[in-house]
Amino acid sequence: MKRNFSTLVNVCLVVFVVSLIVGYTKWNMIPVNSSSSPPPITKYDLRILVIVYNRAQSMLRLLNSINEANFDGDNVKLEVWIERSKAGVVDTLTVKTAEEFVFKHGHYEV
Repeated sequence: MKRNFSTLVNVCLVVFVVSLIVGYTKWNMIPVNSSSSPPPITKYDLRILVIVYNRAQSMLRLLNSINEANFDGDNVKLEVWIERSKAGVVDTLTVKTAEEFVFKHGHYEV
């Protein structure tokens, strides 16, 4: 029970903003006068967004906690969005850590 609570706390309170959105993976903004057909929309049961700046270790701890969760066979998409500094620089360790992570419950995107 304590481990489950700890996992929940890690998922909810680590230094990130985590958004859980049920629904579609993308909101497609197609211009009204566009002659091309919109890209197909993939439906997921759960979409998890992890927004991070330069906290590679904390992000990895959160991602590992999410990997340990039980999604009961739901179709899950996990996205990591890495913010840039005011100078436009991205923390390379955070990018490398996010790219090397393997999500075992569905689609994963950095």
